Amino acid sequence: MRIRTTPLRALRVAFVALWIDLSPSALASEAHRDALRRQLRLLSATWPFALVTTIVASSLLAWTASTLHATGVMIAAIVAGLVLAISGMLLIATLRHTTSRRWQPHVKIRLATLSAALGGASVLALLFATSLLPPGPARGWRITS
Repeated sequence: MRIRTTPLRALRVAFVALWIDLSPSALASEAHRDALRRQLRLLSATWPFALVTTIVASSLLAWTASTLHATGVMIAAIVAGLVLAISGMLLIATLRHTTSRRWQPHVKIRLATLSAALGGASVLALLFATSLLPPGPARGWRITS
């Protein structure tokens, strides 16, 4: 027996699985809710370190761009750093604030997904801004003549 699948079917199955994980119904088992709570605790413990690292990376890019007088890159790095900071603080507030402790786990997971999407978009913006720097030591290349 051969199982036939297409890329569209695989995408549909993946999105259905993601939707089930992100929005469990009121009938979700307690084991599933405990698994979500465990994931949120792990995220709560590691997120501040990831937030500081990405903000430092955007700050270093902004500083490098300012020393090279690349104003557009500097502005892009500052905006990406601000978006990272805001989305990261939103996630920390969601995970650790006392009023959010009463929320259902799937609501926290949705906010964590939103925050991670904003952070991922900001990191991609940083990558693009880095590619706009002029060739040279700032990009790790040596110009030999």
